[in-house]
Amino acid sequence: MEAVISVGDSFETFDQFRSKLDEYMRTTCTRYYRRDARTVTAARKRLTRPLNDGIKYYDIRYCCISDGFDVKSRRKRAPEAL
Repeated sequence: MEAVISVGDSFETFDQFRSKLDEYMRTTCTRYYRRDARTVTAARKRLTRPLNDGIKYYDIRYCCISDGFDVKSRRKRAPEAL
């Protein structure tokens, strides 16, 4: 099976990337979510160099829906004995 997305791939637009990611999710039966993202507008506040107006995100990270974050119990007390 040929890989839909490979390391080093580049995309002209965010929509092109998103369609390849959707195809990858369907092919591998996995789901990803946008965990962290910084828009170009927000990045301009911290950077002095010019940024391309044609891009939507300056930085973006996708994580697998079953991984990428710590699952901690929200239970406050110890379980009661029966």
